[in-house]
Amino acid sequence: MSDFTPMMKQYLEVKSNYSDCIIFYRLGDFYEMFFDDAKIVSKILDLALTKRDCGGGKTAPMCGIPHHVVNQYLYKLVSEGFKVAICEQVQDPKLAKGIVKREVIKLVTPGTIDEFDELATNKNNYIMSIYMDSTNLSITYSDISTSEIFCTSIFEMNRDNLITALEEEVIRTTPSEVIINSNILKSLEKSVVKLLKNLRIIYTKVDIDQDFKSLRENNEEFYSNNLSNKILLFSIDNFYKYVCRFNVKLNDFKKVNLYKLSDYLRIDANSRINLELKKIILVMT
Repeated sequence: MSDFTPMMKQYLEVKSNYSDCIIFYRLGDFYEMFFDDAKIVSKILDLALTKRDCGGGKTAPMCGIPHHVVNQYLYKLVSEGFKVAICEQVQDPKLAKGIVKREVIKLVTPGTIDEFDELATNKNNYIMSIYMDSTNLSITYSDISTSEIFCTSIFEMNRDNLITALEEEVIRTTPSEVIINSNILKSLEKSVVKLLKNLRIIYTKVDIDQDFKSLRENNEEFYSNNLSNKILLFSIDNFYKYVCRFNVKLNDFKKVNLYKLSDYLRIDANSRINLELKKIILVMT
C-alpha cells in the first residue's frame, strides 16, 4: 500500500471506515468502485469491469456509473441487500493542493431508501433494533422519514417463546433492515439469522454500550425515565448509534412510543403470511 497513488490511499482509508458498505467514490462526473466492490457491482449492474493503476506496478479492478443516473443504480444495489456509502468531492479541485478532499456524505441502506422514486409507496420503511439475551427481548423500530420510534420489551421467557415473539413482530412490522446486539447467544443468533434470511432482511451486528452514550446524548429524558429497564435501553441505544451514521438529525427522534405486545392482535407467523397472500390475490383479481 505504501507504493499506492495518493488517490488510491484515500480510497482505501474511506473503505476501511465503511468496510460493510460498497463505496461510490466520486471522480469527476462518475462514481467509481474498486477491488471487490467493483467485482460485485459490475456483476449485479451488468457494468464493464476494467482496471486502474494503483501505483507500484499494481492495478485494481474498477467499474463506474455516471453521477446523474446514480439513483437507479443505488436502488438496484440496495434492493439486493447491499449498503452504499457515497463519497463525494468536498473541495474545489482548482483549490486543492494535492489530492482533492473527499468525504462520505451519505449512507444508503434498505431502511433509508425512501427518498428514491422507485420506492414511492404508502408502506413504512422501518429499521429495527433487537436486543436479546437468554430470557429477555427488546425491540425498537422506526421509519426514519417520520422520526417516530416504537419500543417494547418482554422478560423471563424461554428460548422458543422469545423466538416466536420476535418472529411475530418482525413479520407484523416487516422492517427493511435489522440491527442485532453482537453479544447475542450463538444458539439464539442462529434462529434469528435464519428468520431474517428467510424474509430477505439484511442485518448488522452492533456492540452494546453499557453506558448508553448515544441514547443519553440524543434523548436524555427517555434514558432517565427508563433506567429500571436496561433491556429496553440496549435496543434503543443501538438504534441511535446506528442511525447516526446516516447524517440524520437525531434531535428529531424524541417521540418514543412504548407499547406492549398485547396491544396488537397476535397472529402467528404462518397465519399472517397466509393473510398477506390472500390480500395479494384479491388485489390481482
